[in-house]
Amino acid sequence: MYIITTFSDKWARFGKKTTIKDNQTLRRGLLTPYPGKWHNKDNLPVWSPTSFNGNRCQANAETVNFLVFDIDDGLTKFETWKLFSKYDVYAHTSFSNTEEHNKYRIILPLAKPVPANDWPRAATAAAMIWSNIVGTGAPDMKALKDRARIYYRYAIPMTPGAKQMADYSLSGTLLDLKYDHIKAHVY
Repeated sequence: MYIITTFSDKWARFGKKTTIKDNQTLRRGLLTPYPGKWHNKDNLPVWSPTSFNGNRCQANAETVNFLVFDIDDGLTKFETWKLFSKYDVYAHTSFSNTEEHNKYRIILPLAKPVPANDWPRAATAAAMIWSNIVGTGAPDMKALKDRARIYYRYAIPMTPGAKQMADYSLSGTLLDLKYDHIKAHVY
């Protein structure tokens, strides 16, 4: 069972908590292009790996249910997602991906939801996982640390030169994100 929150667009403050019962439905939701071809991603629906108690904001985040690596560095190739194939993993290019500048997401369902208050430590652990598994390039750390982050639905842009790809691997193993060894920051 997977929990995400969906929003009509990036300006929507209140979303719909959605429970997805199987990985085939999750795959279709994450990797089937949103219908049509789009000039502007701002009108696309968005989703969050987080469940909220109220509107979408850091303070109302309850649990983070997926680890999402948002890759915009342009150096790390899309095929990098395959390094995570010992887990159930989904990957798709971002709206502005081109052959010259790869931009994409690697989405890993978590074995256990992470309480939002623990997300800063979990995000640090996730960055360490990236370093250990990939060892090059870097996910967008601002996106990784944001427990209220939203992501555009996978869609096909009308932009010349855009190249869209999506893929997945279902190993039957969900990522158990361990972060107890990371000290909590006191602010």
